[in-house]
Amino acid sequence: MKNLKFTFILLFSILSLCYSCEKDHLTGKFLLTDEMKAQNPYQGGETLFFLRNNEDTIVVFAKDRVNNVHEVLEGINTKNYFLLEEENIFLDIDTILHDTSYFHLKMMPDRKGKTTFSIDLFQGNLRTDFSFKLLLSTTTTPCIDSLFVMNRWVKDVFTQEHEILDARAYKLYYSTEFGIVRLDFGDGSYWELEKIDWADEN
Repeated sequence: MKNLKFTFILLFSILSLCYSCEKDHLTGKFLLTDEMKAQNPYQGGETLFFLRNNEDTIVVFAKDRVNNVHEVLEGINTKNYFLLEEENIFLDIDTILHDTSYFHLKMMPDRKGKTTFSIDLFQGNLRTDFSFKLLLSTTTTPCIDSLFVMNRWVKDVFTQEHEILDARAYKLYYSTEFGIVRLDFGDGSYWELEKIDWADEN
């Protein structure tokens, strides 16, 4: 009887040890660097003013900038996980042109060491997706030397252009100092940044 009891305790201990070895093993961290985060100038609370065709003013309000680190399982039959960091900010567009209009800016790394910075524009049922690989650099990212907006020359403006399919935005101009500085649309219209009221000035 004693041998049976001893065998049971030994077997239970071995099983417990094996289970603890498999439990919650961190296999990697895919995080944003401070340098990456700094390439988005919006902290939340800014108000942007765009001129549409140098006539109508479009006001855009930056909501809170949200950072999250997620624990992501590596698969269905494993308890191994990795950490994945992402950062999001929404910019609400105050316009009567569409029921729902906003920008969504998102930074997220992947497990291959590449980080995507996406800037999506939603206007009613229309959506345009722009994305860059971080870090933005004048040597590796399409850009123009300067763009005249806000009554000044803004240096090192990064660009991305899509094929014109309809009236939606097809070209984005982006500055790491001022954010979105211009958008060109398929109907021939454009938005140009007129000024920014920064959060720390409000």
